[in-house]
Amino acid sequence: MGTIAARRTRDCLTLAIDVAAMHLLALCQAADLRAQPLPDPLCGVHRLIRQHSAPVTHDRPLHDDIATIAGLIRRHSLEDLR
Repeated sequence: MGTIAARRTRDCLTLAIDVAAMHLLALCQAADLRAQPLPDPLCGVHRLIRQHSAPVTHDRPLHDDIATIAGLIRRHSLEDLR
């Protein structure tokens, strides 16, 4: 029973990281569309996301972008940005 719970927890964590990546992409897109300066703590996150994912200007699949940003989250790349 413990191993099944561990596998389910791992699956939930994977899905949660993917959802966080989707939210970051959506937030960066919203910031780009608003075209107003971001608060200082968010500028570094926005810059890092945009280094790996271009703004959405036309309909395109985003699965590669989501996987890339999820990888940044898994590597803790967002933690030390200021």
